[in-house]
Amino acid sequence: MKAKFVIALMTCLLSTYATAGDYTLTLNGVEVEIDLGKDFTVELPGGQKVLVTLKKKAIISFEGDYFKFDHPNQFVPARSDLGDGIFQTMLVSPLGSMVLIQEYKDIDPSSLVDFMVNELVKEEERITDTR
Repeated sequence: MKAKFVIALMTCLLSTYATAGDYTLTLNGVEVEIDLGKDFTVELPGGQKVLVTLKKKAIISFEGDYFKFDHPNQFVPARSDLGDGIFQTMLVSPLGSMVLIQEYKDIDPSSLVDFMVNELVKEEERITDTR
């Protein structure tokens, strides 16, 4: 999945460009495409050259309006607007482990707990009956 990182460094000028990278780094208003882990050189106004490498931390954070959680960097949470002030954030591993968070902006979701539990039980009963 492609992402865009924008870092504003007011005192930097570019001396070399990386091409066809998965990320965009903006230095003094100039965008440069770079790849994770690849080095490139930035020339500062005084002529000093600085080696820059973009790395991703092993554990990164995801933040919603009402929650925040840390997760390994190989997983990318997906956030969807379901309409009517309901938002859903999901993080799924290749093995099927999943975190699902629903946010309700305009309603009190406490009345939905019993409904959701009943629906889950119905689904489990249906799966068990078909075996």
